[in-house]
Amino acid sequence: MKSSFSADKTKSIALTPKDVRAKLLKKWENGFFFSNSPDMYPYRVSLGSISSAQILAHFEEVQKWIEMYVIDSSKNNNTLKKSLYSIEWKDIHTRLLGKNQIPKALIFDCAENIARFVGKLTEYQTFLTLKAKLTQVDTRLSAWANKKPFDVLKYEKEIDKLLRLWQWMVKNPKPAIYLRQIDLPEIDTKFTEAHKKVLSDWLDITLPEEAINQKFSGAKSFEQRYGYKTKPELIRMRFLDPSLYWNGCSDISIDLESFCNLELEKLSCKPKYIFVIENDITALAFPPVSHGLVIFGRGYNFSQWNDATWLKTQNIWYWGDLDTHGFRILDQFRSSFPQTKSFLMDKATLLANKSSWVYEDAPCHNDLTHLTAEENAVYDALRNNHLQENLRLEQEFIAFSAIEKFLKSLK
Repeated sequence: MKSSFSADKTKSIALTPKDVRAKLLKKWENGFFFSNSPDMYPYRVSLGSISSAQILAHFEEVQKWIEMYVIDSSKNNNTLKKSLYSIEWKDIHTRLLGKNQIPKALIFDCAENIARFVGKLTEYQTFLTLKAKLTQVDTRLSAWANKKPFDVLKYEKEIDKLLRLWQWMVKNPKPAIYLRQIDLPEIDTKFTEAHKKVLSDWLDITLPEEAINQKFSGAKSFEQRYGYKTKPELIRMRFLDPSLYWNGCSDISIDLESFCNLELEKLSCKPKYIFVIENDITALAFPPVSHGLVIFGRGYNFSQWNDATWLKTQNIWYWGDLDTHGFRILDQFRSSFPQTKSFLMDKATLLANKSSWVYEDAPCHNDLTHLTAEENAVYDALRNNHLQENLRLEQEFIAFSAIEKFLKSLK
């Protein structure tokens, strides 16, 4: 804030009309005045205080300051036939000058006047028009408009299409179809995809509780939250033994549901070793293994494998990066499949590849409860920087011969 007066020991801040506009504009751009709540008005803006000593010391400057408000108010009167604000005056008594009045505050009686004052009238009128349209369709959308006025303005050109799409979604909760299957004039899939955030805002306040899956949130989980089909997650597998090939195929990808419902007893030849490998190229290059199967890892996204009951009885070997997150993923995976063993995630492997150590950007420091004593010792060394700060060894830097040596130990 700026002062109209020269510095002295008793100086206090006094706002000019320009200062007031800047102050109110900042609040406007934060959405403060859009709710137009009756409790907000009259809205008072304090101009600061001026002491008797300041008037005596800076009489001409005080007069000019007062004239700024008189002139500013007169401009409004001439243009609008009324002032945008009223001035609250304060009486000041001095021995030499007697009784004087100075502006103490500006009083605005409505949001429209503030909008005019800060040069945002067109924006405010557009908002009111759009809000009225939303309120006419559903009064609950009016509260959303007050909370997110700039979202209302953002969607000005699309508001009619958005309302038609939202109305269809409310009338057809949990439809179990793809968004691509919604058939409305002038509304395509790209439009729906691009407006998930605002649709989610509206659906959350207008759909019944039972029509919303609270386990999911955010635009990325729109389909799951509101009962639409999603592109199925595919699980990729490589058969390391020709006797296991699936209809002659050595490399297949199947959807999550099919993966979870595999019936191994129906296979003519069953896998004996299952390797879960995080790096795709390593999984592709994995050597042949009698009765062996490689499943391509998914980092932290293993939770949806919990329904794969067939996997809970298999001999599983897991291999991830030798860093704190590699062990955290192993810990998470083993919480679902406790029989899992790790390989090439030991201290000997770490020390044998010192020349390939790199820096881990955001290491994990959580206590992990599903690691073996040996694994936990390596994890502690990594998270506590016993060997090097933020140490990481990515699995693709480990020699291929190390994989072959490990596999020989299984036979």
